[in-house]
Amino acid sequence: KKSAGTHACGHIPTPVPCEQLFPCRLDSESGLLVCEYDMNQAEHLGNLKKDLLMLRNLTIIDIAQKEIKKRTGKDIPLWDESILNDKKALNMIASGDTDGVFQLESDGMKKFMRQLQPDCFEDIIAGVALYRPGPMDYIPDYIQNKHNPNDIKYITPELESILAPTYGIIVYQEQVMLIVQKLAGFSMGRADVVRKAMGKKKQEIMDQEGPHFINGDKELNIEGCTGRGISEEAAQKIWNQMVDFAKYAFNKSHAAAYAAISMQTAYLKANYPLEFAVGLLTSVMDDSKKLMKYVTSFRQTGVNILPPDVTKSEYGFSIETDDDGNESIRFGLFAIKGVGEDVANTIPAERAKQPYKDIDDFVKRHMSFNRKAFENLAKAGAFDAFGHTRQTLVENFDTMLTSIKTQAKNYDENQLTLFDFGLDVDTSYKFNEYPEYSYLQKCRNEKDATGMYVSGHPASTIENITKKNGAVNIEDIVSENSIYHNDDEVAIGGVITEIKKKITKKGNIMMIIDVEDTTGHILSLIHI
Repeated sequence: KKSAGTHACGHIPTPVPCEQLFPCRLDSESGLLVCEYDMNQAEHLGNLKKDLLMLRNLTIIDIAQKEIKKRTGKDIPLWDESILNDKKALNMIASGDTDGVFQLESDGMKKFMRQLQPDCFEDIIAGVALYRPGPMDYIPDYIQNKHNPNDIKYITPELESILAPTYGIIVYQEQVMLIVQKLAGFSMGRADVVRKAMGKKKQEIMDQEGPHFINGDKELNIEGCTGRGISEEAAQKIWNQMVDFAKYAFNKSHAAAYAAISMQTAYLKANYPLEFAVGLLTSVMDDSKKLMKYVTSFRQTGVNILPPDVTKSEYGFSIETDDDGNESIRFGLFAIKGVGEDVANTIPAERAKQPYKDIDDFVKRHMSFNRKAFENLAKAGAFDAFGHTRQTLVENFDTMLTSIKTQAKNYDENQLTLFDFGLDVDTSYKFNEYPEYSYLQKCRNEKDATGMYVSGHPASTIENITKKNGAVNIEDIVSENSIYHNDDEVAIGGVITEIKKKITKKGNIMMIIDVEDTTGHILSLIHI
């Protein structure tokens, strides 16, 4: 008995309730009706299966466009050909600076783009199609042919018009269809049958169509390659190449749609870096690891990231300009742990009605917040503008909340109070002041509250000492272009951020230690 699975993004539109057309079950997780046929059975019975993908990158683009509109008044036509071939964006991609760029931010893809040096949208489409198991084997040939076009050789001249855009390499399913049509006279419908058979590895159809491609079939009105002046040897070689590649081939329309989003995000990053940063960082606020990665990446390129501040921060990340005209990115409130949707939306809305006077005013206006939200806002530095140390706030919150609630409870609108006589009564909470946390403790608290170091990295306090003693940057070790090898001995200096204990199959104890410096992190194994 096979276990039932649900396609991640497959949808079947139906003209009548779907349960009238095929057996269904109710998915326990999503609560949606699920077709009990697999996708091949569903399609064979005449249903249309569509894959609807939800991409976080579309949200990034939307946020960035709104920021650009708000700041400049411009509407950016992202589907315009000039943007899809933007030279500044292509140069940025060729340099490997693609953190946050759709489909192009993995180490392997960065290396591919640096070697390829793309100079047009077509190169990005091909890159997206090639960078997968199978087609990756053709990447060296693709790069070689791009940089040495005079060395490209075609098995037969008829292939040039079809394969010239991809430097003589079969990359797309559509190219397979064009080849069988142009070289052998296949109809468009029959060409699609070949494409699908190759992609689905339907050997019986391949065995049937191979001879048709090479020698044709008079009854089916197919001339074949030999009937069009191409030698049988060349035809067989072309067929073998198509069969080999079509097992993995992408259809170009799919690759082009992905590549368009790649170029749109690259265009925004290259031309509107702050607006792009706002979109990217806001989109990963619920993933502290990704957030830390991108904040670090932006800081390394010179973007100033300001800590959260309840007097200035918005729900998400935002652009802020100081009195001297310097622009920075302000940390978003929702990125703080324990600060949910309601809290992150309520603070800017309440602040818009009237600015906060002090911490006492803030707490009284947000008594519905739980203690964890107050504490994490303090630990992240979001209350620094009110003039108290973070430790003072954390240590006082319990008694402060109790005191304010008691004041509210004691006030009875039906009885006279000192307020009714016009007397000035101080109802503010009296703080027990504490010194500020040490720098290292502040850093730890920030990481607890946000998943990352906001003000600075604790390893920066020992950086001078570690460098004097020969420590190298962790980024230089883990980088794909690292000069170090697996058996090299190197010294590193940093902070231990995580320790995991493992028991090997032989019963030995092994510790996995995550060490982090200001440039990156690395896992170290220690056998005990």
